[in-house]
Parts: sequence; C-alpha cells; structure tokens
Amino acid sequence: MQITFLGTSAGEDYPSLWCHCPYCEYARVHGGKNIRQNSCALLDDTVILDFSHHIFDSALRYQTDITKATCLLITHRHSDHLYPQHFNWRRGPRVNGVRIEPSAEKTVEEMIDERGPTHTPLPMLDVYGHENALNRLRERTAGNDPELLEYTHRMRLHDTAHGDTVHFPDMTVTAAAAIHADPGETLNYIIERKGKTVLYALDCGGYEQGSWDIVDAFRYDLVVLECTFGYMPTEYPNHQNITKNLRMLAHFNEKGLWKDRPNLVLSHISPHWTPPHDVFSKEMRQYGITVAYDGMKLEF
Repeated sequence: MQITFLGTSAGEDYPSLWCHCPYCEYARVHGGKNIRQNSCALLDDTVILDFSHHIFDSALRYQTDITKATCLLITHRHSDHLYPQHFNWRRGPRVNGVRIEPSAEKTVEEMIDERGPTHTPLPMLDVYGHENALNRLRERTAGNDPELLEYTHRMRLHDTAHGDTVHFPDMTVTAAAAIHADPGETLNYIIERKGKTVLYALDCGGYEQGSWDIVDAFRYDLVVLECTFGYMPTEYPNHQNITKNLRMLAHFNEKGLWKDRPNLVLSHISPHWTPPHDVFSKEMRQYGITVAYDGMKLEF
C-alpha cells in the first residue's frame, strides 16, 4: 500500500499562523519540508484519512487526485480534521432548479446553463466517523435527509462507534476510541488491505484498556502516531509528546505487534515544542522513528 501525507501539522499549522518564535521563523525562511498544514492523508488512491481545510491545496501541490476516493475515515469533529464547507462543493448541477446528472462528455458550451459547483461525475463517497462528527456534515450539506445527500452530493454517511468493524470488498476497517476531547468521540482506525495493516492514530493521547484490547489484537506494517507536543516536558492526556511516543513504541515492541520491523511514523506536529523538520527528523532517527512531512509518499 501507499500512504500520501497531505498535511502533517497540528491545529495551528507550522509555522503557527500568529507566531514569530524561532521555530516558526525558521520554517518561514527555509520552507520545504518545514512547512506543515493541517493533518490529512490518502491511502492508495481511494481512502482519505481526515479532511482538513487545506486538503485541496495540498492535493494540487503534490499532484494527488482525491476526487477518485470512495471512502473517508474521520477521526473526530475538530475543525483541523473535518472542514464541512468543502462538501458543499460536491453538489451536482441543476437546470431550472432540477438536478441533472453530470457528464464528462459535455463541452463548456453545453454546460453554460447548468448551475452547481460540480459538473464531473463522482464515485459514491462513503464517510465513516462518530455520530457527532457526521452531524457537522449533515448540518452543512443536506440536513438530515440521507437520500438527498446521496443524490445531490454522492455521499453516504455511516455513524461509527468504538469497536465497530466495517467490511469492504477489498478492505476491513476497525475503529478504536482514543483519549482525546469528548470521551468516545475520537476514533483511530486499523485498516487491513492487500495483506497489510496500518494503525492511523490521530488525535490520540493514549488508550483506555478497551481500546488497547482492540489495538493489541493486530500486527502492523505501519503505525501513524501523533506528536503534537514534541519535547514539552509536561504530559497531557489528550495528546502525545516524545515521552509518550517512546512509551507507545516500547509497548508495540514488547507486545510483538509488528509484522516485521518497527515502522512508526509521526504526524500532527505542532511548533514551539517540536523543532523544524530539518532538525527533528534527524533527531528521531536514533529511535528508528520516521517524521512525516507534507507531500511524503510512503510505500509499505
């Protein structure tokens, strides 16, 4: 499988929008991999992991087509992981108030009387996430009318809870609740596909025992883990710092949860407590940890 990191920052971006601290200024001056935008990723060409405000900008910058996606997994409702407004632009065209089917064969001249933001046929997008996250989508799109949402936006919303397993023709997804914000609302996802298994753990301050029971039942080719607070010496329950990252890595090693070698990748990185990528990525190599950057493609 391939994962493309379209964003790797925490909520404030990197550099932080209003900040001129040394780390933020370094990122502004040096650019490149030091610039991070809100976290989201694409698995192969069909599975989107979170949906940030920046996702279309990043997809354009890194020549990635997210319109082919058929599945979206939302970790939680916070705005740096779910930006509902973008889904309004999935609406198909109308003529005199009546929806018509978009067509890839029409010319611009033939579409001139059609109103609507999307004139391209799209595959159905099945969206999974906690009920409270999906309610944000419902409020900003077709309300509580699932048939209308499916017809006008080519979307189906599936309320998902801790412990749920969803079976697709080519993939299985299991949800485990992470410690973050409102209890039970933030879901991390274990994805099995093409003989590979990946844990996508954003936002994740850690797990209660019930979630560890789920996580420990798998063997992983890749674990993507948040590193919001970097070298901050204080540990907070809702996010990870390096100390907690290393504790998680030790747990995976001691429990034998890797299929082969350890393959831990850090994302959701905040400035102030975390050096710019040029520095931080080198420092993490001593632990065998990879630091993701915006636009990174990883085969596993």
